[in-house]
Amino acid sequence: MNLPISYRKDRHVVPPGFLPSKPLDKPLEQLSKRELNDRYLRNRDILNGPGPSTESHQRFLREQAAIENILGMEHLQNGLDRTHITEDDPMGEPAAVLSRTVDTKRRILGRYHNNLQQRGTTVALGLDEAIALEQKAHIVEMERKKQEEEKRQRGLPRPGEMLTYEERAAMIWSYMNAKPSESDEEDAHWNDSDEDEDENDPSTWFEEEDETQGQPLIDPDELIDIIRLDESHWHD
Repeated sequence: MNLPISYRKDRHVVPPGFLPSKPLDKPLEQLSKRELNDRYLRNRDILNGPGPSTESHQRFLREQAAIENILGMEHLQNGLDRTHITEDDPMGEPAAVLSRTVDTKRRILGRYHNNLQQRGTTVALGLDEAIALEQKAHIVEMERKKQEEEKRQRGLPRPGEMLTYEERAAMIWSYMNAKPSESDEEDAHWNDSDEDEDENDPSTWFEEEDETQGQPLIDPDELIDIIRLDESHWHD
């Protein structure tokens, strides 16, 4: 059945008193980049509004994520389209992988060389000097380890070492039961001969003995004002 032309033209005309129907949104895949940006900004304003979180709010969030995904893929595709690879482009050889130790030494030597240049000198660190510095550092490190090992053997804790209760108790027990060596005994009795000589000297026998018995020594001259003699009883 064919409808009249006039009826087909007027089928989308809104009757008086009615609102026009809302146009359907085009799928995101059919929108241009500008339309996607406009849709993204419009959704952002709606999401930032004071309205409550409803199902439409969740729908806007999903739509924002889809727009970001599409725009990101387009940006990546545009970058790939602008990339041109030809056979004449030099690829270059891959850089050799250096160990961390070698890389650290090179950076230290380079920094040292830069400091010398900033001071106005043209002296550069040669290979022999670098080897000498490395050997000296190695000797210092070995000496430090040797000292730490000696401390550990003596029972002293090394720097940063935490001892358990059993280890501390064992160290204290070994210290309390340690026997002195011959040299330690000689050092301890080095003054015994002087003490023996003092004991054999008669002049020192009564020193401080009266003091200890409560009888202080008094010089007779100190008693001249206390003890007087009666001269009338003197006889020729």
